[in-house]
Amino acid sequence: MDPQKTGFDYSTFNPSYFQHLEQRIKDLDALGIQADLILFHPYDSWGFARMGQAMDKHYIQYIVARLASYKNIWWSLANEYDLMAQLGQKPLSAWDFIGKTVHQEDPSGHLLSIHNFYDPPVHKGTTKNWFDYTKPWITHLSIQSDNVFFVPKWLDDFQKPIIFDECRYEGNIEFGWGDNSAKGMVDSFYRIVLRGGYATHGETYIDKPNTTRPIWWAHGGILRGESQKRITYLKQLLATNGFNYVNPMAVQGPHWELAVGESPDKQHVFAYIGDNQPEFEIFDFLPKDNIYSAQVIDTWNMTSTKLNERIDKNHYFHIPRKPYQAILLTKIN
Repeated sequence: MDPQKTGFDYSTFNPSYFQHLEQRIKDLDALGIQADLILFHPYDSWGFARMGQAMDKHYIQYIVARLASYKNIWWSLANEYDLMAQLGQKPLSAWDFIGKTVHQEDPSGHLLSIHNFYDPPVHKGTTKNWFDYTKPWITHLSIQSDNVFFVPKWLDDFQKPIIFDECRYEGNIEFGWGDNSAKGMVDSFYRIVLRGGYATHGETYIDKPNTTRPIWWAHGGILRGESQKRITYLKQLLATNGFNYVNPMAVQGPHWELAVGESPDKQHVFAYIGDNQPEFEIFDFLPKDNIYSAQVIDTWNMTSTKLNERIDKNHYFHIPRKPYQAILLTKIN
């Protein structure tokens, strides 16, 4: 794109802008937060999505040189990269060059990925619009999807971490991606994490149409929803029970309604039942001869109740009929 038509000189950088960005990255680091920096996006009104390969390279070299020394930086090549092709901003063929350039210019080897567009009527049953995540310089999958059942399969297919950067947001706006309930948001987290993936929280509450009040998803500020408290509770449960990561279980057989993961030391199994309400369960996917004690986790009320039964793979056990429960097992033999 001709810089004359946008009012920007793509060859000259504004140091004060990037100094401000650096300070925000430092602020995030002080809070223990990783900064997944989006380099390009389709919602562009200034021409930066249409600069062309030479200026793209110039921009990438500058921003990587400035920011690669920050330990909390990740690189996200684009938000909804494939939508940029539909809008005529960048061809799909451009991303291999962009990704390789970021990777080659970064001496610190930060995490690097790219994020897809997701329209459920079009993309619900396919991953054809995903970038080729088998590229050696891609460190993890950064996906937008609500297909939370497929995490174990994708882990097996790609042998890389699976991050749901968008699994819908808790909020009240008019779009399906931003009007999920708090319970729906928490449900997605349990189903993704206990199948071995990772999930990103987002919140899109407004007080009125065309609001001028900051929306947390875009501007930060005040969290007004209820899901983040329950997500923190899940994180605490995982941390105190040795789940540095999750090995998915029960991925075959008649257990599609469960999300089940085992701790790396094999001492704990965490099974999420969700909005299903069985009164009797049998965990026939458990390792042979293992015996476990159990806690019933109320994921919404954030409580834990000891179950006075011993659990193994051969016997049914009784649980209260209630939605949004999980069973946390601890090996005792």
